[in-house]
Amino acid sequence: MAEAIAVIALISNIAQFVELGTKVARRLDEMRLAVDEAPAVFKAIRGQLPLLVNTLERLKEQSEQATEKKIQNITNVLRDYIQILNFYQTTSLATTTSSNSQAQEIDPIFMVPFDRDTKYIHRSDITSQIEARLASNHRAALAGIGGVGKTQIVIDFCYRLHDRDPKAHIFWVHASTASRVDQAYKHIAKKLNLPGWDDLSLNTFELVSEWLSRHGRWLLILDNADDIDLFFGPPALSERHKQMHQYLPRCDDGSTIITSRDKRVAYRLSDREDPIIVENMTTDDAGALLRSRLSPENLHSRYVDDHVQLLDVLGHLPLAITQAAAYITENNIKVSEYMEILRENHAEVEDLLSEELGDHRRYPESPSSILESLKPSFDQISKQKPLAAELLSFMAFIDRNGIPKSLLKRDGVRTIDFISALGTLQSFSLIGTQRGGASFEIHRLVQVSIQRWLRGSRERWQNEAVRTLSEQFPLGNYENWDVCESLSPHAQAVLVYIGDTEQGPLQRARILHNLATFDEQQSRYGPAEIRLRKAISMRQSILGIDNSETIRSMSCLGEVLFRKGEYTEAGSILRLVIEASSRLFGPGAEVTLYNTALLAEVVQGEGKFSESEELFRTSLQGEGKSLNDIDVMRIADNFGAVLRDQKKYEESEFWIRKGLVGRERIFGDTHPSTLRSVNHQALILQLLGRLEEAEAMAQRAVAGSEIVLGRDHHQTLMTVHTHGDLLRDLGRYNAATEQCRRVLDGYTKVLGPHDRGTARALRSLGLIAELQGRFAEAEKFLQQAVNANTKALGADHEHTLDNIEDLKRVSAMTQAPQQMVPAMLPSKENATGLGET
Repeated sequence: MAEAIAVIALISNIAQFVELGTKVARRLDEMRLAVDEAPAVFKAIRGQLPLLVNTLERLKEQSEQATEKKIQNITNVLRDYIQILNFYQTTSLATTTSSNSQAQEIDPIFMVPFDRDTKYIHRSDITSQIEARLASNHRAALAGIGGVGKTQIVIDFCYRLHDRDPKAHIFWVHASTASRVDQAYKHIAKKLNLPGWDDLSLNTFELVSEWLSRHGRWLLILDNADDIDLFFGPPALSERHKQMHQYLPRCDDGSTIITSRDKRVAYRLSDREDPIIVENMTTDDAGALLRSRLSPENLHSRYVDDHVQLLDVLGHLPLAITQAAAYITENNIKVSEYMEILRENHAEVEDLLSEELGDHRRYPESPSSILESLKPSFDQISKQKPLAAELLSFMAFIDRNGIPKSLLKRDGVRTIDFISALGTLQSFSLIGTQRGGASFEIHRLVQVSIQRWLRGSRERWQNEAVRTLSEQFPLGNYENWDVCESLSPHAQAVLVYIGDTEQGPLQRARILHNLATFDEQQSRYGPAEIRLRKAISMRQSILGIDNSETIRSMSCLGEVLFRKGEYTEAGSILRLVIEASSRLFGPGAEVTLYNTALLAEVVQGEGKFSESEELFRTSLQGEGKSLNDIDVMRIADNFGAVLRDQKKYEESEFWIRKGLVGRERIFGDTHPSTLRSVNHQALILQLLGRLEEAEAMAQRAVAGSEIVLGRDHHQTLMTVHTHGDLLRDLGRYNAATEQCRRVLDGYTKVLGPHDRGTARALRSLGLIAELQGRFAEAEKFLQQAVNANTKALGADHEHTLDNIEDLKRVSAMTQAPQQMVPAMLPSKENATGLGET
């Protein structure tokens, strides 16, 4: 059967060849074409043609007896000859036409398929770049995300060229698919009335390309050339065709403009020149576009702020702006009402931005909604680079800005494939780079679009986002601050996903816990507390209280509450932690002793210094045993602080020095933990009267903290406070006042007006004013300190009682300043800001 079909095909080819060969031979004789004027391949054909025709006539009669293999070989040869003869027939006729000056008689052809937009906002910067590229290279390529206005820019360019040069041909090729390109080339051939344009056996691509390459004064638009395989892959229509890019004509008086979503295609089609990147509109242009599409009722000056907000939400993307304006106008609503819809819920945003409202300036099959207009890019990427589509799907479910490259890398994926996938996404302008390529961003509308397209697999990608962040977001230790800072928006974004996996709740609990530790390190105690309470609830309900993860979150919550000055609850939680860890790990275990030291800090904050000292000594029993060096150095430093509060200065200096030396050895000189010990060392040296040493330490602590932590960090303000108190003792009151005012402003901002740190700053300012004889001002500061400490610590706390004594003394000075005697001034011990931890 197969051989019978092949024989039929062979006979058909032979018949076609004989008919065409006879026709061409007759035509060659009629034209009396000199042998020297024809290409070499045609010279051979002209000489052999009569013999070939005679031979094939005989072969036709014998073909019924041919084998399948012979038939296939003969068929392939015949097809090649037919193609050459077809090409020669058309090109020779075109040459004759040209020599008779008939080509010049063709009326100018204008094939732009869209009407001129009278409301078009001219983007002169891009037009200028196009003109410069065409002048130097005859080819210019525009690249950008779908909906950014590439086609509209080219439409406007064509009309402007037609105005300037009405005799120039302007051809338009919709280049999204092979069939579209084929249809466009056939249309061009018909418009030019090229001989054989209606002959289905002819290669129209060759015909048009050859004619345009020899006749100038034309502009060819290759619009939507997005598919790299279409132009540089195997021939899309038949094996007889060349790669599609080889059919783009070249002529000194002809130019080509390419538009593409894929920068790689644009780059290669424009002779490896970087394409002109079409970005989102500028604020002014976007505003002008919106106003040009809105009804007069929405153009009142009172709506300007609404316009700005809408443009920000839409990212200044032209198609999104046009779509929004059409919806607003057609439904007779205000811009503010449209914004309300966008704010209501995510599903309504998707539906609103997917609504098709029609646009006669777009191809009939092209969607006019911004969400659907972006889908061809996603489909193209899914086909070409599945890994790129997976990365984009993941990015759709995290924060859209500042996406670290490290967050996207997957185990088992080759680096070369990963780089190529990211390059593909950038080529389609679906993501942009930040921080020199270290991180990426994705347009808000692209993100919304992808979420809509993945409706059937949303939970999969949400679960993947939660899993990835739970693995990659670290504890908030100083060494991890940069990583925490970059991942924090993404960690917060995925916490809204409920998920359907067994591990989902514990993964979210881990994210919450680690986020809280970072918040605590940044003095954001309110958010830290909220997150820890959620993490504890999740872990306790699944794992119970006698679990290391639950204990860890409870311990962190106790520390955060201590930092907030909520000593009673902090102590209660830490006692529960100590009981649970003793049951689970034993009373001498590291976690038990560490939390015992934390409890000691809380008790110290309550003013129970003897109990605090006992707890610290208990925890230090683990030194050289269960406790690691880092924990020992922390406990030693804080133990020194409670000894200082009890005026045991020599022993206090020993433990603080031990903590400082150990931290310098473990962390280095500029680590926050080391600088904290430096600050404590300055305090104890001040109390010991070694003021020069103390000042050097205080200056080191302030300078290092400002560099490492920033000027407004809680610990930095603590070091500035120590330095201010020291300056007071040195008699440099103006400098001391300046430092303590800075601390008061910072503490009030970071910790609030009723925090114990704020109270200490108020007390310091009161004592400085007292020493300067400004008793009314001193009384005011000290009264505020009493109020703050009463609220933060309670009326019976030792620090509150000290403040009350200060206030009484200064009030007496206010009433009888002439009776003031030196003994009534504060002693050095009472004047020093104790209790810094």
